Amino acid sequence: MKIRSKTLLIVGGVAVALILTLYGFSHIILIKGVIELERDVVINNIERVIDVLYDDINELHSINYDWSAWNDTYEFVQNINEKYIESNLVNSTFTTIRVNVMLFFDSSGELIFGKAVDLQNETEVEVPKVLLNYLYEHPDILFHHDIESNISGIIVLDKPLLISSLPILTSEDKGPIMGSLVMIRYLDNLEINRLSKITHLSLMIYNGLENSKKTFVRPINKNIIEGYTSLEDIYGNPALTLKIRMPRNIYHEGLAILHYYTISSAIAIIIIIFVMSSLLNRFVLNRLITLNDSVKRIAKSGNISRRIKMRGNDEITDLANEINTMLMSLEKSQKEIEKALENEREFKRKTAHYFFNPICIAKGYLEIAKEEKEYKFVDRALKAIERIEKVVKNIVTEGKIKE
Repeated sequence: MKIRSKTLLIVGGVAVALILTLYGFSHIILIKGVIELERDVVINNIERVIDVLYDDINELHSINYDWSAWNDTYEFVQNINEKYIESNLVNSTFTTIRVNVMLFFDSSGELIFGKAVDLQNETEVEVPKVLLNYLYEHPDILFHHDIESNISGIIVLDKPLLISSLPILTSEDKGPIMGSLVMIRYLDNLEINRLSKITHLSLMIYNGLENSKKTFVRPINKNIIEGYTSLEDIYGNPALTLKIRMPRNIYHEGLAILHYYTISSAIAIIIIIFVMSSLLNRFVLNRLITLNDSVKRIAKSGNISRRIKMRGNDEITDLANEINTMLMSLEKSQKEIEKALENEREFKRKTAHYFFNPICIAKGYLEIAKEEKEYKFVDRALKAIERIEKVVKNIVTEGKIKE
């Protein structure tokens, strides 16, 4: 695999790994933060619903106070006059003040007058016996020992109720206490729907507890999240569960932000990688390829006198200069080798001259001496051999071929 392919593969692998790592860490950090934010929003909305619910209880308490600390009511529990009933306790009054049940008790705890109204149909209905039984079983609701005494909150029978019980006093908030006025507002679908409209939330209130925790949040799926909290009755005991349901808009916004962030980061990384690759190609890879091609051309031509031309002031230029230096050394070595070969050829030529001539002469004289039996030719052959001895001696002692 060529260096350019390796470089592109490495750079591409680094880019993919960087994008995946960025997405992983972003998902962990961002989504965790989004989930925490979503949970906080759900809890804030639960608290907002509770505030509205207790505003409802306070409103019921204020309405009860207007009626219980009133001379007309103070007189009514003493003489039970019909005029009071006809003027004040008509069905429309219950609908206007959104009270389902009004119960007037005297100072001995006996029910003087009670009325219940179906607010949706504006029709009178029977006062629930279960309610009366509950009140008789809890005399602390009916008996107020001082003019500041009051009870308001939630009670749970077969369905949840909002209750307010106040002592019956004069319009000047003075006694003696003539009894108690109990007002009941059903925490039914009609009231829950009204609370939903006020808070713009989907609400449910039902008997029992959903979880041992007072408040908790639970995602149902990718689109819905629910929050739960327990509601206490007038005695401070957990009695009801309030559930709100919300669309997971924050979660989806977080996912969208994560996706946009990842895509934009990926694009930025790709652009950076592209720019880096271009710069790497221009300033490194292309120069390496040029250097490689130059070396190949020199090797193919066999002409080591040629040189590599490379501009710049970096390691690649240094490498080209080193290669040029090496080529110069090779060229010098080649010239020295050629000179040595020439010297060798000259040595061989002189050797042939200084050895073969005397040998031929000596051989000729010996052959003449043999044929003519003339010893003077032997002397001449010996002189020729002496010449050879001198040459050999000079080669051994001086390294030169001469006589």
